[in-house]
Amino acid sequence: MKKRILPALLALILALGVLSPALAKGMVPDGAYWKELTWDEGAAFVEQLKTDSNASAILFLYSHNCTYSQTWIPQFREYAEAHQIPLFGLDDTLYPGETSEHSSIEFGTTISGGSPVALLYHGDGREAVGSVRSMEAFEAVLNRTAQTSGDFVLNQENRLLRYLGGGGDVVIPDGVLSIDPAAFEGCDTVRSLVVPEGVTELEARVFQGCGNLEEITLPSTVTKLGPGLFSANQTLRRVNMGASGITELPPRCLSNNYALKELILPHGLVSIGDWAINNTALPELVIPASVTTLGKNALGQNYKLQTLRFLGHKPQMATGEDDSLARSRGAAIYPADDPTWGSVETLLAEHPSLNWGGLPGQITPLPARSELDDGTLADWAADEVALAASYELTAPADRQSYGQPITRVNFSQLMMRVVEKVTKQTVRELWNSDKGDVPPFSDVSNIYTFAAAKLGLVSGRGDGCFDPEGAITRQEAAVMLARTAQYLGAAGAGAQQDFADRGDVAPWALESVDLVSGLTTPEGRAVMGSTGSGFSPLATYSNQEAQCSFLRLYQAVTVLDS
Repeated sequence: MKKRILPALLALILALGVLSPALAKGMVPDGAYWKELTWDEGAAFVEQLKTDSNASAILFLYSHNCTYSQTWIPQFREYAEAHQIPLFGLDDTLYPGETSEHSSIEFGTTISGGSPVALLYHGDGREAVGSVRSMEAFEAVLNRTAQTSGDFVLNQENRLLRYLGGGGDVVIPDGVLSIDPAAFEGCDTVRSLVVPEGVTELEARVFQGCGNLEEITLPSTVTKLGPGLFSANQTLRRVNMGASGITELPPRCLSNNYALKELILPHGLVSIGDWAINNTALPELVIPASVTTLGKNALGQNYKLQTLRFLGHKPQMATGEDDSLARSRGAAIYPADDPTWGSVETLLAEHPSLNWGGLPGQITPLPARSELDDGTLADWAADEVALAASYELTAPADRQSYGQPITRVNFSQLMMRVVEKVTKQTVRELWNSDKGDVPPFSDVSNIYTFAAAKLGLVSGRGDGCFDPEGAITRQEAAVMLARTAQYLGAAGAGAQQDFADRGDVAPWALESVDLVSGLTTPEGRAVMGSTGSGFSPLATYSNQEAQCSFLRLYQAVTVLDS
């Protein structure tokens, strides 16, 4: 490297003239090979590079106020002198104006201040940019192993060194195996991030510099997170780590995220560390059945929490001053059939800030989306469809063609599974031909449909026919859901929604639409709500809509009952 760039660099130094010792320089002294530039000298230096297509140089832009710069710039200088490698440094806090942000314009990087940034110049422009916080990264820059791939700077080990793009919705490219802690430093324009398959670990503070990050999705290959990874991000609204292989949330991983509204935890999660999900805006949180330990204040100070739902055995939780749930609000719901939870009185004594209550139902781990999705499941329905499966409200045959209209026979089956769960009576007990029950329809032989008809929850199309494969409109679904809610004791619960197309609802369905739009889960989800443009009474009802509605009905009725 010395033989290739030394003559050009010496010529550039001479072209700049004697570097003025009277002007303010950076925090390290000049040497035989390390040259500190003033702001004007740096600008002239870059302009001179542009005039010589054979010239190349490496400039380190840094801030003497930054701890990383204080640590690494002296070491870089020492290396340059020891190995006789000409390098240049420029402290951008020396900019003569009010702010050093002009370095973004003058030197072709979005960084101003902060960590050392390596700028590799040659005759026709800037070759690559990367934050440098280690000797390994420094040597990679010297050896020019960093390559620019679109908006990303990678080294030979497929480590993402720096993001250079304009922000927005960012998808990190396939092939990246690790991410440098400084890769997104100061990237305030990034709104959402998708981390690719292959990345196994996210180090501490990787995303702390993303001042406007709202959403991030982690892949299945990520198994380890650094402490404080997402902490103190004022704009982060959604974190999806459901597909990841993470088993431990480290301390303060998601603490002090005041905008966080949605968090999907991995199904194999075992422990949630001290203050890991502390002081957020989460309205609800589902704790996977695999979780066995909650650390000190692990879920504390979540003042906007409406529902905390545990899917498995009671985890080990801190109590007293270190209460894992300290000062969090809302309803804490757990499987009532699980003896590990003990009594409500004990739970209230140990964790007094929450309202405790058990939901009936078997303890079943929340299935992964890959186990449920045939490629047709909508993102908005995925979590509720998985939860419906965990409560055994759906059968394997239901887990397909989610966007297609649900048939009348499948709707009656979903309906009766909810009735079975709530009443603790089997469908055979509710309808039994051996006890004289007579099939009410001639075109179907489904015991669930027969039981639903016997209870007055469904009716036929006339002439003794049920039309089992027929589709259902939204107003028809509302009527059958309302009948089920009334049978289970939820008549008159909630306040109706005011739909813009209320006038399009048939008179015979109005009362039912009012009931199911006013009956809500603890999280505030209506059993049936708006489609975005109104109630849409004549639109067909899909499989995924029906599964979500019956899950919400089950949640609403069982919580009311408890």
